[in-house]
Amino acid sequence: MSAGDRVLVKDQSTSSQNGVYIVAAGADWTRSSDMDSGSEFPGAALFVREGTVNGDVGFVCTNDSVTLGTTAITFTEFSGAASIVAGDGLTKTSNTLSVNVDDSSLQISSDSLQVKALGITNAMLAGYISNAKLLNSTISGVALGSNLSSLSVVSGSALAMTSYNGSASRSDLAVQVDDSSIEISGNALQVKASGVTNSMLAGSITAEKLNKGLGLTDNAGNLELASGVAGNGLSISSQVISVNVDDSSIEISSDSLQVKALGITNAMLAGSISNAKLANRTISGVALGSDLNSLSAGNGLSMTSYNGSAAVSDLTIQTDGSTLSVSGSGIKVADGGISANQLSQTGGSEAVITQAIRNNAIVTDKINDSAVTSAKVAFLPNYESYSGDGSATSFDLSSAIDSNFAGGVVAYRNGLAMQLVASSPSGQDQYTISETGGAGGVGQVIFGTAPNNGDTISVLYWS
Repeated sequence: MSAGDRVLVKDQSTSSQNGVYIVAAGADWTRSSDMDSGSEFPGAALFVREGTVNGDVGFVCTNDSVTLGTTAITFTEFSGAASIVAGDGLTKTSNTLSVNVDDSSLQISSDSLQVKALGITNAMLAGYISNAKLLNSTISGVALGSNLSSLSVVSGSALAMTSYNGSASRSDLAVQVDDSSIEISGNALQVKASGVTNSMLAGSITAEKLNKGLGLTDNAGNLELASGVAGNGLSISSQVISVNVDDSSIEISSDSLQVKALGITNAMLAGSISNAKLANRTISGVALGSDLNSLSAGNGLSMTSYNGSAAVSDLTIQTDGSTLSVSGSGIKVADGGISANQLSQTGGSEAVITQAIRNNAIVTDKINDSAVTSAKVAFLPNYESYSGDGSATSFDLSSAIDSNFAGGVVAYRNGLAMQLVASSPSGQDQYTISETGGAGGVGQVIFGTAPNNGDTISVLYWS
C-alpha cells in the first residue's frame, strides 16, 4: 500500500470513522472525494481489488442514512463466497456449508452435532475401556483383569458351575434360562420368540420405538389408527379396534375373548382327543380305546349282544311310551305325557315351572289338560289400596310388577277404573306404571296430576 491508494476502512473501533480513504505518507489520510458526504454512503457498493484478507471481495454500505462523524457506518460483504471451498467433512451448496455425518454413529439434531443413540460400536473403541471409566470396576473387591481367589454359585442365582480354577479361569460355568422368555441359541442368550409378556414390560412402549405401518400414526406420542386398516377378524370404528366373533364358538365376556359354553363342535377338533386330555379317561379302570372285559345293560337300557373284542351292538334305550317315546330324531316327551303327577315331582319349585311356561320351555301340547294348577305357578294377583293427599302423583306397590302382565295393571280412583297410557299421563284420570320404579325395586303407579285429598286409589296387578 502506497500514498495515493484508495483504501476501504471498515473495522475502526470508532465505527463513525469507517469509509473510503486516500492513503497519505503520514497519518493525515483524507476521505475520498466521492465518499466524503453522508448522502453518498447508503447503498454504496465497491470491490476491494487487493489485500491479504479481503482481496476480490465486494462490500456494501448497509446504512439507510449517514451523518459523517456521528453515525456508526457499517460495510457488509456481499460477494466473494466463490472463493470458499468445502474441505474434508464439509459440503458446500451455493453459499451454504454443511457438516457431513454418517447418521449411524453421528447425527445432527436441532442444528447441533451429536453422537447417535447406540452409535458407538465395539469396532470404534481404541483398545479397551479402562477400569477407571467403569462405574463398577470390581467384583467383590477384586479389580477386573485380576484372578478371583474363589468362586461359588449362589443358590437361585440362575448360574450353574461344575468346577473353577482360581489361578486361571472358570470352567463349565453355565447360565440357567427358563426357556420360555429367554433361551440359548448358537451359544448366545436371546429373548425367545413370543417370550415377552405384558407383565414383563415396565410402563408402556413409546410410539417412537414402534415400527409404524399398516395405518398406524404417531400423534404426540400416542399411536392412532387410520380407518380401513383392520384385517380379517377385526373391525375399527373411531380409533377403536374390536375383535369380531361368531358368538357361537367364541364370545367376548368381561372384555376378554373366550370359547363359548358348548361352542366347540366335533367339526372343529383336529383329529381325536387323547386320553391324557380327559379328566375321566377310563371305564371301570379300563382305558378308553381298550376292550371292555364286561358289559351289561343297566336300568333303562336293553342289549341283545356284546362283542368284547370289538364294540357294543344292539344297545337300546327303554321308554314307557306314555311319558317318553323314541322318534326318528331321538328321545322326546310323548304327546300329553306330562301330567300333574309329573309336575309335582319337580321338588315343588313353582318358580321353575312358572319361568319355564313363560319362556315357552314347556310346549303346551306336551301337558295334559288341567295338569298345571294354581299351586304350580309363582305369579299371584295383588289388590292394594292407597289414600290420596292432594300432592302425591305416584304410589309405590308392595311388590314388583310381573313384566308379562304389565299391560294388565288396573288402577281405580274412588271405585272408577282410570285409563292406562304408555307415557305422559294427563290429569287424575290417566296413569302409567313402572315395573320396578318404586323404592327398593317395587312397582309404581304414576298419575298425571295428584288425586284429591281423601281419594281412594286401588290397584290390581300381578307380581
